[in-house]
Amino acid sequence: VVASQHARSALITTRLVPLMKKYDFLSSHVAECVERLATEYQSPTAVRDILADIASLTAADLTYDTTGTRNLAGWLPEIAQRCPTLMLANSSYLVSLLECEVYSIRSAVVQALGILVMYAMHNEHNKQVQQAAVQASSEADGGECNDEGEAIVDETAQQEAAAMSVTTDALLTILRERFRDVNAFTRARTIGAWIS
Repeated sequence: VVASQHARSALITTRLVPLMKKYDFLSSHVAECVERLATEYQSPTAVRDILADIASLTAADLTYDTTGTRNLAGWLPEIAQRCPTLMLANSSYLVSLLECEVYSIRSAVVQALGILVMYAMHNEHNKQVQQAAVQASSEADGGECNDEGEAIVDETAQQEAAAMSVTTDALLTILRERFRDVNAFTRARTIGAWIS
């Protein structure tokens, strides 16, 4: 709270990554803390800062400290589950982590991308259902119509649905590429992401 009110969240998030690497139990607690910062205190930058810190780690750091790498890998799907909209907004960091040499990070990114695809598809479907309901009720109630008698649907909602569709397609393409990963565990996570 104090960090978000005084613009010190970047300072705190840089301290969280080494702590998560050291203590395995912190991943879920940090994910919960970041979720609360984003939802209750309107400070969504913590997700971006932590992802940037993880993406900036060198391959040597990740290879040398296998326990810490595993702890960081556990945080990625956890935060994707808790804050999918923030993770979608910062998906460029996730995609950059797919080039990491350490398979546990790549596997966690694939798992997180699978969660984000499910969220995006569900959100896209809900928007389409909502638009159809609005259009049907507008036609039934004699609501706003254009010159041809067709109901006017909010253009921003249509643009959001189109953007979500493009995002979903891009994430599915990235997941499809992971079927050719050099590591069998990452390929297995990719299959798991497709199944779910």
